[in-house]
Amino acid sequence: MVERRPSGLGLTIMATVYWGALFYWLRDDLLDGSADEQTRALKMFLVSFPYVAYVMWATMTDLPDNIKEIPYLGKSLKGMIWLAFVLSLAYWGWVDKAAVGFLLVGVALLGLGSAMALTCLLYSGSESSRLYALSRLVDVYPSITKPEGHV
Repeated sequence: MVERRPSGLGLTIMATVYWGALFYWLRDDLLDGSADEQTRALKMFLVSFPYVAYVMWATMTDLPDNIKEIPYLGKSLKGMIWLAFVLSLAYWGWVDKAAVGFLLVGVALLGLGSAMALTCLLYSGSESSRLYALSRLVDVYPSITKPEGHV
């Protein structure tokens, strides 16, 4: 078995590409905009950090057993918190029409993919693939079991 270590180079490249793309998207408002535009753009940029951190935490850790055993809530708590985060971004985009594309595409969608990529790059374990870092995410999805006999 191979003992995997986090990939520092991969983490640096992935983080630079994601937050560099967000900065590039907002560069006009951040650098040349009025004070109100700069503040608005900075808030939109900074909201990506807790979002990515939450998604990484949710895919890397298990909830305590006493929370997981709560009926209807335990297994879906992480997903419900994520959904509340995305709905708050959608509400912000509904109030500020100019921010909807950045918040939903740049932060919610690309942030989700970047967080999962960063989680895979942080994986340290003995499994053969870094995709095993997402096993906590895959375990909560309903699945169809393979039949034991011939169908």
